[in-house]
Amino acid sequence: MKSEERIKQLFQKVLDDHGGNKAAAAASLDTNHVTFWGWVQGKRGLSKALLNAIDKAGAQITFPDQPIATIKRTRPLSPVEYVQGDGLVQVGVYGSAEAGKVGLEIFDLEPSRLVTILESYYRNGLIVIDVEGKSMEPTIKKGAVVGVVPVNGKPVEGEIYLIKRPHFGLLIKRVFIGKDTLILKSDNPEHPPIELPYEGYESDTIILGHVYWIMQKA
Repeated sequence: MKSEERIKQLFQKVLDDHGGNKAAAAASLDTNHVTFWGWVQGKRGLSKALLNAIDKAGAQITFPDQPIATIKRTRPLSPVEYVQGDGLVQVGVYGSAEAGKVGLEIFDLEPSRLVTILESYYRNGLIVIDVEGKSMEPTIKKGAVVGVVPVNGKPVEGEIYLIKRPHFGLLIKRVFIGKDTLILKSDNPEHPPIELPYEGYESDTIILGHVYWIMQKA
């Protein structure tokens, strides 16, 4: 069953739990009855409001048609876990980044799709990004998704960050600090380091977030 049908079923259940009263069901999700009825009928696309409503409805939707994935925090010695069982939540994918030489598009305004993660991997401010390219393999495979959280303080050398390369787009790289540059390194030895001058730029406008976890096919 496709995720759109499961979302429709979720909101139908909310409606049923309120005795078919659209206004009451909508109010329970902090929305209006017109928007709510659109979700029940599957006539409205993904949006932040929809994701918030799924959250409020206590949605723990699993997708049998989605291959089982593994998820792992990027800190050393973090365990690999399977995304299955209880305690699953849905998060939106908001854009894509290249694990290669040239960045792709900046964040989408609305999520392009939903993915399932373990609830313990959710954090405030989390943004999920698709990864293209192979330069971070074997750590991050082409087609993986990564969870990015705001940077707390100065970046830690050698850890993986989401980088905005001026005039190019988004990159996923390990960051090292040079005298007047950020040195962006790949895990794939076939890809040479990139030195990115940041003179004239604020560092927090280049380093957009810390890659907190990696999810990819088992």
